Amino acid sequence: MTAAVSSGEQAAERYHAAHIWLMDVQLPGISGVEACARILRKPDPPYVLMITALPDPRITEALEAGAVGFLFKDEPADVLKTALRAGSRGLTVLSTTAVRYLGSTPPIEQALPGEYEEIVQDDKDTKLAALVLEGRTVDDMARTLGFS
Repeated sequence: MTAAVSSGEQAAERYHAAHIWLMDVQLPGISGVEACARILRKPDPPYVLMITALPDPRITEALEAGAVGFLFKDEPADVLKTALRAGSRGLTVLSTTAVRYLGSTPPIEQALPGEYEEIVQDDKDTKLAALVLEGRTVDDMARTLGFS
């Protein structure tokens, strides 16, 4: 452990104290989710891995705030250690419970029919969309479309 804080505000102030934060969702003062959002708006922010003891509907909020993952406190120590290693490299880490929760939760925002029609405006956009759907690499798409 390199740093410990007693509130969300203190975490946001001392954000530079660690390369990765293991932050509880439930913190005194501002929530861990809000502290995460504030930390990630700072220059050169650390990674933030959220943790909680109970199923929490703020999983989506935490990930939208920029957390690299979401775990529950009942994870075995080796899972936590692996998650911290992966999270410190910017990889997304989710506990099985978090994945189940996300899989059973409808998307927060759903596109309405026709909402994206204005995105494809010309023949190059149509070709680009087709190449993306084919799974082409960025370099291959640029070469095919004549982009540099």
